[in-house]
Amino acid sequence: MSQRRQPRPGAVAPKSTSAAAAGAKSRPRVSTPQAKPPARPAPAAKIKPGQRAAATARPKESPPSPESKA
Repeated sequence: MSQRRQPRPGAVAPKSTSAAAAGAKSRPRVSTPQAKPPARPAPAAKIKPGQRAAATARPKESPPSPESKA
């Protein structure tokens, strides 16, 4: 039985590697757009929560266009 089990995973391994390689190629493409929005809150998370509230309050009081550019 062990001899029968060995060729099966061996045959699945090359398929999984090719699938993983194909998945790895498609993953960075999908992750890059997703990584951009999380990257924006990440620096905000590094900043103190008090500064976070102040930053959100500033665009509300002043025009958001100059705040977003700065």
